Amino acid sequence: MNAYDLCAIPAAMFPDSECLVAGELRLSYGELDAWTAAIARRLERLAPGRVAVCDVNSAGLVALALAGWRSGRAVVPLNVRARGDELEFLVEASEPAAVFAGLRYLESVRAAAAATGAVVEAVPLSPDALAAPGEQTPADLDEAAVALGLFTSGSTARPKLVELSHGNLFAHVTSTTELPADGPVGAVVVAAPLFHIAAFGSICTGLFGGRRLVLLDEFDPDAWMSAVEREQATHAFLVPTMLRRLIDSPVFAPQRLTTLQTVAYGAAPMPGQLLERVLEAFPATTGFANAFGQTETTSTVTLLSPDDHRIEGSAEEVERKRVRLRSVGRAIEGVEVAVLDENGVPCPTGTVGEVAVRGPRVMLGYAGAASSGDAGDDGWLRTRDLGYLDDDGYLFLVGRANDLIIRAGENVAPAEVEAVLASHPGVADVSVAGVADEDLGERIGAVLVARPGVTLEPSEIVAFARTRLAAFKKPEIIAVIDEIPRSPLGKVRRPLVREILERDGVAVSPSGAIAAQ
Repeated sequence: MNAYDLCAIPAAMFPDSECLVAGELRLSYGELDAWTAAIARRLERLAPGRVAVCDVNSAGLVALALAGWRSGRAVVPLNVRARGDELEFLVEASEPAAVFAGLRYLESVRAAAAATGAVVEAVPLSPDALAAPGEQTPADLDEAAVALGLFTSGSTARPKLVELSHGNLFAHVTSTTELPADGPVGAVVVAAPLFHIAAFGSICTGLFGGRRLVLLDEFDPDAWMSAVEREQATHAFLVPTMLRRLIDSPVFAPQRLTTLQTVAYGAAPMPGQLLERVLEAFPATTGFANAFGQTETTSTVTLLSPDDHRIEGSAEEVERKRVRLRSVGRAIEGVEVAVLDENGVPCPTGTVGEVAVRGPRVMLGYAGAASSGDAGDDGWLRTRDLGYLDDDGYLFLVGRANDLIIRAGENVAPAEVEAVLASHPGVADVSVAGVADEDLGERIGAVLVARPGVTLEPSEIVAFARTRLAAFKKPEIIAVIDEIPRSPLGKVRRPLVREILERDGVAVSPSGAIAAQ
């Protein structure tokens, strides 16, 4: 088994069909196959070790990943935003035989890799950068061999390197995608960075599913719409932050997006108010899908389908669908999802517990760890996400276990408070976190971003929350800022939120008056 077969199979079936577009470069399956063979022959001459890559989304990054698999090496895409000590840590933890870097990152990568002895080279820009055509037979590997290493976000500690096997990738792709019987069809725009599992999953499923991959090196609303329009794109993945930037852009024009059949979103919570705006703004022919998963689960494990997003039917059906829009859908084929209590026992319907996942998509483990992270002897991977299931198996998330706020002995999930504050007509974005307090243990803090032209008053926000939340859940410290600190994939960096609240937050008393903090 070799994950390269996800490209090799369609390349054998329709070699002349176009499969990859990056800037001015356009490649067929046959050309991509030949390019990866040339790179793989070079990699075979290296010392043992992984191949690390530090670059924005590029054809060379994709070719290197596929070539790494061909040559039997694990591939580790690095976060291009990492600098200094952080980048040095990522490189060393990758244990690479070689590190390939985009031209803008080459100098910093060389410095970071100096102590590792790894070969450092530039990411090839095109097949012309590699001569020496010839044969290269993909390595025959065990399904448990490591194929892909991806670092966790590291928002609260050092990032961990998740190891995914060739079997993990095959299980993900073949359970969600079929080979096109009549040849390639459609195109998918990939704007999320390839050091994230959602984007890398789009590459694997896109190649195997015969969709032309359209790579963008960064997300820009106009560039994204231009790519959709120019390439007649049928599929795309966006994080909620990207969707908000898109529909708030002065150049947003739904008539440019009429070819889109499905837009998947995920990687961070989707505020209900934002989802309503998105559904209203996009063409009615576009289906939306909420994909929930983790790096540790090889991407998506539950899906809220396009049909779930169509609010139609009887009054009872409409109400049920409106409620379920707040969920992340149901488990997909080949995956078991459960909500477990602290003893590992499934929780009753509607009861909050820890979300757990089991099946062939669960990671091998974390690099250097003695066991597979949070996976127990029962095979369940504890995700650290808190949630509950409804009667029909729809999963509702209420937050991360590590983010839970404990105020005077009461547990408060930030997501619940965020959902209420996000419904305020003047709020564009919000994040909630606990602020240490000698008397209560923690107080509820909220950082807010105002909609354009709106002024948010802390006392008004507290008054708004008072009629919609239990008294112990309403925010007590407010900070109005220009932008919520987030990762490249839109996940809130909650430690930075706490720092903002501690430094700039305004304390508001239960009566709504500004209080001394």
